[in-house]
Amino acid sequence: CNTGWMSRLETAAKPHIMAMFSGRNNIPLEEPAQLVLARWAFQTIAVLAQLRLTSFPLDHCHELYESERPPEHSQIWIGTASINASQGWDQVAEFAYDLKPLDVTVGDLRIPVPVYSTRFRLLNVVFEVYGFPVTPPPGLGLRAHPSVHLRRALLPIWPSEHPTIWWPPVTSLDTIGGVRGLAAIRLLSPATGPPGIPNASG
Repeated sequence: CNTGWMSRLETAAKPHIMAMFSGRNNIPLEEPAQLVLARWAFQTIAVLAQLRLTSFPLDHCHELYESERPPEHSQIWIGTASINASQGWDQVAEFAYDLKPLDVTVGDLRIPVPVYSTRFRLLNVVFEVYGFPVTPPPGLGLRAHPSVHLRRALLPIWPSEHPTIWWPPVTSLDTIGGVRGLAAIRLLSPATGPPGIPNASG
């Protein structure tokens, strides 16, 4: 890993991550930088999940390796939160992972679609990752959508929605309790199904 493809992802992301750690404001992140950060974030959550002996979809790991892009059926955001101070020491990193089914209603059928959500904070930088380890039913277009309030705290980096985003976000995730508060919020909202098929529901 120190000289292979994972090392290349680390090296590419390092200048952006270090700038974000610095506390500087109005750091522009153009689409190439967003992709670099998204790749690094996905690699990191995949490794953390394995270290925690948590099941993680290997197909998505293979997709990252083969394409050097996060999986097609994944979404990644970045946010900021303060370093937690507890009992006289600073908690510089946090990680949480969940794999829960989303119930999708198609006609009279109720289909459980697996969804993983994971987030980690390293110093002041937070990454939120959602993914569907099984390809969603055709035409459902399942996507996670932050609320209006959260859109001020989470910047989308995969898939990229803006040519340039500016770090840090307008709102800190501290306002909802940091990483723990974010873990309590489900970003998935009802998704529109194909013509003639009722909406999916979570």
